[in-house]
Amino acid sequence: MVFLARRLKLSPEFEPQIAGLTPDLSFKIAGKRFLGDVYVTHSPLKTIRDFDDGTGEAWDTSRPDESRANKIANELAYKAEKYEPTGLPFVAFVFLGDHRILGARDVERALFGMTAVEVSLEENFPNSVSRDRVPVGGLLLPDEDGNYHHRNLSAVISCDWFDTLNRQDQGKRLHCLVLHNWTGEPLPEKAFGLFPQIIWNQSGQDAWEPEQTTNANRVAKFTPDGEIECRDYTPDTAW
Repeated sequence: MVFLARRLKLSPEFEPQIAGLTPDLSFKIAGKRFLGDVYVTHSPLKTIRDFDDGTGEAWDTSRPDESRANKIANELAYKAEKYEPTGLPFVAFVFLGDHRILGARDVERALFGMTAVEVSLEENFPNSVSRDRVPVGGLLLPDEDGNYHHRNLSAVISCDWFDTLNRQDQGKRLHCLVLHNWTGEPLPEKAFGLFPQIIWNQSGQDAWEPEQTTNANRVAKFTPDGEIECRDYTPDTAW
């Protein structure tokens, strides 16, 4: 993601040495330094099956070993705990390694226990969400005592690097969804302002409402002159 951070003018540093650790990158925005790690996540092997005729099937359940959200949440928890001793806010970049019903919604569930759309239907989020309702995921939800963990995890960016359907301008496009932590060290919206983001507005004492900043289907193209071009993308309007 160094190439992206460089084009966004975030002064990235590749593999900095910090407190005996080597994150993939660091970057700066509004005078604040953030650490970043990039990893690729795949659907759990127990949730996919290939058939001899070239077809297959995939499923997702509330069982930990059959949940994409649970797998992502565990990976994010490990990384957040790893970088917490540095005292610096942390941003994770999660690339979707397959499309067997794996998508940005699974990253949302990993963090919030549900999608942002479902959160918007809650009257008192996150207090209205019990662990009985969220058997997997929900990394950022408070524990049974009301305590929040992983406050150093400022945001998670779900990334999908895919081939455009536009045959007149073939190449890769990048879809990102920036998911902010309502209790973490704030990541300024302008850092990744070209992409859709889920930000949080406080609606009461320890109650929050999600807001989406722009169309969810906005994607980026990296131009030969070192710039980024962003537009809305659908199969009917591929560019």
